[in-house]
Amino acid sequence: MFFAGLAYAADCGGVTICNCGDTVTSNYNLSSDLPCSGTALTIGASGITLDCNGSTITYAQSETGYGIDITGFNGTVIKNCNIMQTNSGVSNAHAVYLSDTSNSMIQYSDISSSGNDSCGVAIFSNSNDNIFIFNNISSTNFIGAVLYSDPNNNTFINNSISSANDIGAALYSSSNNIFTNNTITTDYDKGLILTFNSNNNTFISNNLSSTGTGEYSNGVYLEYNSNNNIFTNNSISSANDIGAWLESSSNNNTFISNNITSMNDVGVYLESSSDNIFASNRIISSVSSGISIDSSLNNLFYNNFINSTTAVSITSGSSNLWNTTLHSGTNIMGGSWIGGNFYANPSGTGFSQNCSTNGSSNSSGICTVPYEIDGSNVDELPLAYPSAPSSVEISDCSEITSSGNYVLAGNIDGTCSIGYDNVTLDCNGHSITGNGAGNGIDNTGHGDVTVKNCIINGFEFGIFFSGASYGMIYNNTASSNQRGIFLSSSSSNNTISGNNFSSNSDKGIWIDPECNNNIIINNTADMNGNSGIFLQYDSSNNTISGNNVSSNGNDGIFLSSSSDNTIANNTVSSNSGDSGIALSSSSDNTVYNNIVDLNSNEGIHLYFSSNNNTISNNTVSSNNQGIYFESSSNNTISGNNVSSNNQGIIFLSSSSNNIIYNNFFNNTDNSAFYSDNLNFWSTSLDCGPSILNIMGGPCIGGNFYATPSDDGFSQGCSDTVLSGICDLSYQLGVNEIDALPLAQYDTSSGTSDTVPPNVILVSPDNDANINASSMEFRFNVTDDASQTMRICHLYINGSINQTVANSVNAAIDSFSFFSLPSGNYSWSVDCTDTAFNIGYSETRSLDLTNHCGITLSSSGDYVLSEDLQCTGTALTIGVDDITLDCQGHSITGNGAGNGIDNAGGWSNIVVKNCIVMNFSKGIFVSSSSNSIITNNTVSLNTEQGIRLDSSSNNSITDNIASSNGDIGIYLESSSNSTLTNNTVDLNNQGMFIHFGANNTLTDNTISSNGNGIFLSSSFSNIISNNTVSSNNQGIYFESSSGNIITNNSITSTIGAGASLSSSSSNTFTNNNITAPIDRSLVLSSSSGNNFTNNNITSTGDYGAFIWFHSDNNIFISNNITSTTSRGVQLDFCASNTFTNNSITSIGDYGVSLTFSRSNTFANNNISVDQGISGLYLYGTSIGYFQNSIDRTNKINGLPIEYYDGVNRLCSNSQVLDLGSNYAMIGLVGCDNVSVTASPSNTISLIINPFTNNNKINGKISNG
Repeated sequence: MFFAGLAYAADCGGVTICNCGDTVTSNYNLSSDLPCSGTALTIGASGITLDCNGSTITYAQSETGYGIDITGFNGTVIKNCNIMQTNSGVSNAHAVYLSDTSNSMIQYSDISSSGNDSCGVAIFSNSNDNIFIFNNISSTNFIGAVLYSDPNNNTFINNSISSANDIGAALYSSSNNIFTNNTITTDYDKGLILTFNSNNNTFISNNLSSTGTGEYSNGVYLEYNSNNNIFTNNSISSANDIGAWLESSSNNNTFISNNITSMNDVGVYLESSSDNIFASNRIISSVSSGISIDSSLNNLFYNNFINSTTAVSITSGSSNLWNTTLHSGTNIMGGSWIGGNFYANPSGTGFSQNCSTNGSSNSSGICTVPYEIDGSNVDELPLAYPSAPSSVEISDCSEITSSGNYVLAGNIDGTCSIGYDNVTLDCNGHSITGNGAGNGIDNTGHGDVTVKNCIINGFEFGIFFSGASYGMIYNNTASSNQRGIFLSSSSSNNTISGNNFSSNSDKGIWIDPECNNNIIINNTADMNGNSGIFLQYDSSNNTISGNNVSSNGNDGIFLSSSSDNTIANNTVSSNSGDSGIALSSSSDNTVYNNIVDLNSNEGIHLYFSSNNNTISNNTVSSNNQGIYFESSSNNTISGNNVSSNNQGIIFLSSSSNNIIYNNFFNNTDNSAFYSDNLNFWSTSLDCGPSILNIMGGPCIGGNFYATPSDDGFSQGCSDTVLSGICDLSYQLGVNEIDALPLAQYDTSSGTSDTVPPNVILVSPDNDANINASSMEFRFNVTDDASQTMRICHLYINGSINQTVANSVNAAIDSFSFFSLPSGNYSWSVDCTDTAFNIGYSETRSLDLTNHCGITLSSSGDYVLSEDLQCTGTALTIGVDDITLDCQGHSITGNGAGNGIDNAGGWSNIVVKNCIVMNFSKGIFVSSSSNSIITNNTVSLNTEQGIRLDSSSNNSITDNIASSNGDIGIYLESSSNSTLTNNTVDLNNQGMFIHFGANNTLTDNTISSNGNGIFLSSSFSNIISNNTVSSNNQGIYFESSSGNIITNNSITSTIGAGASLSSSSSNTFTNNNITAPIDRSLVLSSSSGNNFTNNNITSTGDYGAFIWFHSDNNIFISNNITSTTSRGVQLDFCASNTFTNNSITSIGDYGVSLTFSRSNTFANNNISVDQGISGLYLYGTSIGYFQNSIDRTNKINGLPIEYYDGVNRLCSNSQVLDLGSNYAMIGLVGCDNVSVTASPSNTISLIINPFTNNNKINGKISNG
């Protein structure tokens, strides 16, 4: 059987077309749909961009796999993809899978899974700093998005994340993530769960909800030490269970300004969770307690609005805080002081609804008596309904002497300054007039200020708010000023509504800088000399809605360096200076449902890197240019009517990856391009009876292209299948193609087919009893008008399980199953014809027997009598003292689950004589001891052949672990186990021990893997008598110490024979270590190791390479040989000892030292070619870089005469007659020395660079 993506994957990308199972190794633009049986695409290098251009990737149609697998590489960008799993019968199949990857971005994609245990997005360990933005992420039968086992610092922005039958989003041991403006929902279980030490996460402005009917269908659920998380401005709701539930020591979390609702249970429930803060939330329960607390202490609740049948219920012994210190500020009910909470009841009988308020206390909004919840829980400052304070009539603003309500009695001249918080100024229709300078109404630094019913003219700024927040500015007229209103210096959370800011010489409304969360609604800003509405410099999360912005001298609405704002439902018309709506260096804004017309230049203009904005459902007409892009990318333009402009949409330089779909273009020139950047003119094809494109057709794809003369492409294209999509693509520019242009669609023509196809089930029969592990579901479909069907679905137990396209009319088609677990099933088929009519078959039932998925739950001996083909885990160990003998039978999976699973920690287990292939892990053991795994063959598993986790004193013998996708035999945090006589070949890694100690690896044959033996953070293991051959790298140690490696035969193919990184105190004895291409032995930052009696040979590079602070290593009695390069090379090392070694080099230096010090060489025999230095020192001869090289060393049999300037000094003007008795002379710190030597025997001369006027055989030779 062929397993796609395991053995036949190829590299692709760039100009090489990617097919199913391929590995993308360079940037790639997908140009057509990609339907795959298993994994679709795997990312194989860092920095890859995969742009699907709206194409659909269908994965795991018949076997487990991932839509896109990003493992071990960073900086990946995935965008514009429709990734979907259509076969819900395949489990453990995630649409997008991230593991050990960072700084990647997934954007503008539809991502969905349908199988059991299959997530839309799965982010696993060590996947950090990734970003998900503007995606639709969903799962039918598992979690929408999961962050599992320490993926941290990831960001989710503006995504829709959902699950139909499980959790919306789940964080398991995942911290420091940020979720902003997402919709996270489920129809079944929890909307959001944080569990197992998921800490320091931030959730801002999300919709977190569950509409499920299950027992634990909470909106938000925190458990198991999930601490220090922040929830702000979220909508949290549950239709049938608790809104927000914290349990099992979930402490120090903060919930501020959220709406928390339960329609059928408690609003907020705390169980064994303490020191949390709930402030300024609206907590509502329709039938139960607003807040319920069980065994939880020191939680602080204040300024919350609690509306429920019972405000608070508390289990005895829980003592919490129900108010903060009384301080001024607008509380949640509008009162002027903040203290405790407002306790309401839907019937109007709540404590706060009826509490006593005397005198001024009523305006403060604080009840005069405490609210006693129980003996240990008292709100000392419960909130009350505030009453409006009486108004003070004033004739001049100098009479505003404190907080309060003030009514202007007449017109005034000059600035009206407000110097207090909580002031309401009602001008009552009177005017404030200036002389052209200053501010009409000046509020510098004060909060909760209301200005209304004022007429302001003749100032530099009509209304001036600086550092002022939570204000209300409404029903004012500010005209004939330089600027109508100016919000400055982080003035935030203000509401500007119903005002007229017109005929000002500069701007109507000016917001700048860092002014956030303001609402500008239903104002008129017209006939101003500059812009009507102007936002600048990091002013974010503002809403500009329902305004009339017309006839201004520059842009109607202008955003500069401002992001995350909403511009909606405005009329922006007849602005003469530049654009109707302009975005400059402004990203992540939403512009929708505006009327933008009759502006002198652009209707909507994006420039200077205005990226990731959404422009939708606008009417852009009768401008010079409709929508104009300049150096702006990754924007989405959809659902707009762009008509009657001279040019519809224009792209200048550096504007790429914009998505333009479902727009109506009817202009003299619909598009113009002034660069070769690539943009996308259609989304993935989406059709159905409930879908309407902008022209009323049943499919969404590209855009409609018309012209006023009725000769546009879409006006004349053919649509033979009446889908509302043209039969041919439309070429707009050199690189700009709309693959799915819209066609005219006339639903009243009477030509559409309205008769659904007839679907007949063929086999298996109804109520069939089947004993098999694979089968076919066969059906026949007939249709009066369609020769082929668009799509047919197989339903298993009421859910879509598989999909097939292009079923032929009146021909039998089928769905094939690799394996189904035992059970009773219902099944049916529906088919959709080319006119989108859907026909449904009957529903049949069957009884299937399959031995897969069973648990061995009684101690004893088990014998397998037949081969098994399984989906998911095949056999599970469920008790101690089991022997499983497969008698040579095979257990074959679908790439998911474990073949034989002992994850429950059971001991004294024997697994023997099994053939286990094509699972995630062949044999998996966790927390087990004294078990034996023997005489098994484990192959073609997607992860490991045999894996032991946290296990000790086990025996793995006589197994074959071959062709597994990751590791042949893997020990994780396991000790005192023996691995003997195993054959491990053709895996990514052969044997891998991580955090392992005191294990013995002996007499194994390990070949043709990546690393033969790989130790990481492992200690005191024994590796002996193994044959480690033809691996990319023979043995690799990382941060591993105290291991003994003896009597092994170790060869590599392209890497080192043996390589140590940051590893110390290991002992290598009597090994044969060979590398044909790379260095035979490599030490990097590795010290204190001992090498004795080894044969170390390289035929392609250095024999031994010791570098970068590899110090205090000892080499004794080794044979170290390089046939092409240096025998021994030391770089930047110290205090290593070489004694009694035989060091041979053919073609280069015997021993070379570079910037290395305090190394000792004694009694070594160095052999080199004639005329080549046996010993070469660079930068290592003087001062700090002294080495000990004595006369006992020989080069080609001759001793070394070495004057090192410290231990042996030479005198100036000395004459040395060496004859033919020495191999090398070294002169350090010597001047005017005359050397006479036989040129045939003097192999090399080392002269320090700082010596002068020395002569060799009469010729001057200085360093």
